[in-house]
Order: sequence, then C-alpha cells, then structure tokens
Amino acid sequence: MSTSTHTKRIVIIAGPNGAGKTTFAREYLPTDVELPNFVNADLIAAGLSPFA
Repeated sequence: MSTSTHTKRIVIIAGPNGAGKTTFAREYLPTDVELPNFVNADLIAAGLSPFA
C-alpha cells in the first residue's frame, strides 16, 4: 500500500498599489514556484462592488 501526502501552499504577495504584484504573480508563480492558479483579490472586490 502506497501512502502519499500532498503539501498545500499559500503564497501571499503584498505591497502598495502599483508595486507590480500582479505582474510578478503572473510571471513568477506559474513557472518558478509551479503554482498555476492565481487569485487576484482586486478582481474579486471589483465583482462585488455595485460601482463596478
């Protein structure tokens, strides 16, 4: 019987507006860290805003 474990990771990229967080995440996470999924909180918030 084989037992495998999966390690879960969360990478948080934080910084001020215009610092390049989204650009960094799109370029760095899929290739260098092998995390293909990226959740952008700004896009989620825009979808919740009545003014969006």
